[in-house]
Amino acid sequence: SEVRLEPFGQQYRFRFRIQGSWHEKHERVSHDVGLKLVARARALSQPNRGELRSEFNKVQVLTQTCFCPIKGGDVLTLRIAGETGSSSAGVPFQLLVPERNTYSRIRDTLRARCGVLVFSGPGLSGKTTSIRAVTDQLTAEGRTVVAIDPSFLGTPGILTLEKSASSEMDPYRTGLSLRPDVLVFPKIEDSKTATEAFDAAARGILVLCEIEAAHSFAALARLRSLSVPDTQISEFLIGVSSQLLVPGCCSICRTHEPIGWSD
Repeated sequence: SEVRLEPFGQQYRFRFRIQGSWHEKHERVSHDVGLKLVARARALSQPNRGELRSEFNKVQVLTQTCFCPIKGGDVLTLRIAGETGSSSAGVPFQLLVPERNTYSRIRDTLRARCGVLVFSGPGLSGKTTSIRAVTDQLTAEGRTVVAIDPSFLGTPGILTLEKSASSEMDPYRTGLSLRPDVLVFPKIEDSKTATEAFDAAARGILVLCEIEAAHSFAALARLRSLSVPDTQISEFLIGVSSQLLVPGCCSICRTHEPIGWSD
């Protein structure tokens, strides 16, 4: 799901994130070569809002770039976003939640006209994918969806507001002025974003947002640590959906090995 190029002593090393764990699966390069690779990726991605498009095995792949300066150089992270031209959600909502009772509870929650629905889980557990699947279903039902999350740019049926350096437009205020049925927030990482999400719910809007937390109760604790009053949590928080990635076997590179009692 991710490829990371990072300084390591006098060299740069490549690490790959496979099923949530990091693996070094490529020979290291010199420090000068690593700096040139990072600079090249920055030059290619900046005109495209941090996105890179490449071809692998005749498949167009979209990656999102992130640069983090540390001692010794910059860390380049490439997050595999998926195939270009594919649907925004990738998987229908009913397939993401195959258990019928859980699916029914989330569907009942989405019928609310206002409130905050939080999708929680560790990093890269598919929270944005779940929100995209939910918004696809809501737009199909005729509800107006506005996103102030830049990652939703280009998503069919969703108006995405992005703050520009050349404009004084506040995406949050502009989104409220449009009076949407559903407002999609970026990841809640500070008290300002958390406060705005609950403020929008108080104005009669259904808010979808994500937060990094190990489970549902940890998400509640994080909201309180971000200075969201208990009164607002009890009044406007309509649900917390917690999810984890399930380890799977690659259909291409997996091998079959006999397992004995000692294993």
